[in-house]
Amino acid sequence: MQEHSMEGVEVEDCVNDLFFIEESEPEEETFIFINQRCSEVERAFKLRTSTRDSLWGNILWPSAIETGVLLSENKQHIVDKYVVELGAGVGYSSLVATVLGAKEMYCTDYPDDTLQGNVSWSVANNLTDEECERITVEGYLWGEKVAEDKAKRYDTVILSDLVFNHSCHEKLLNSVVQLMKHDGVCLVAFSPHRPHLLEKDMGFFEKCVELGFDVEFRRWVRCKPHGENDLGDPRIRGCVLCFKLTYNEDIVKKTDHIQIFAALNAFKAQYDASQLTE
Repeated sequence: MQEHSMEGVEVEDCVNDLFFIEESEPEEETFIFINQRCSEVERAFKLRTSTRDSLWGNILWPSAIETGVLLSENKQHIVDKYVVELGAGVGYSSLVATVLGAKEMYCTDYPDDTLQGNVSWSVANNLTDEECERITVEGYLWGEKVAEDKAKRYDTVILSDLVFNHSCHEKLLNSVVQLMKHDGVCLVAFSPHRPHLLEKDMGFFEKCVELGFDVEFRRWVRCKPHGENDLGDPRIRGCVLCFKLTYNEDIVKKTDHIQIFAALNAFKAQYDASQLTE
């Protein structure tokens, strides 16, 4: 079996490139309410967050909502599986995966007390005692070496709305490679928050190909975009694109760069065609 490794990639704290937290701002608890059908039962979730912009983890992004739907529709990747989420934010996708029946849910984001405290509150106040036993909330910095008991442990890796962090692509994939089993899957969902940089978003998948992943474009859906005053067409910013990554040992059938941008062009073509009906 081919080994997949990112040894030699320099691990740096990319938070300085992307995030800024104003520590002096007053912090207040706020809550987000959302319902999600999990298996045959609809569950109501109350997610605690804060008014302070804690690494963008104080928002339930459209990609997280769509990821919850994606997990519910693909339970074969969740039920009785070892699952990890990177960049979990408010923790919604991890909560859904736990309710769906993940054998073990490892919910991670940047090591920040506010982020972890909010997710831990949401776990304690939304899950049953039995479900709480199956989820762990921890801080983890992308690219850092994972603990020995977590290496190649996970059947499913969840990446929800992370690929816009262009400077962190290598570090993020370093972690995926360390955590995911050779026969595992990585589910990726993201919104083009900056439409003019969509091709840089898609550069994430080019790096996936270089590491031996097969990249499958699953679908795109249109949601309400976050940030009414953000730059770029809100109809594009509101879209969520979904992909599945697997290791492909068959070199002949391995995804190539042309196919990556074919997926991008397919999205653009479908999006442009959908405008004709509006």
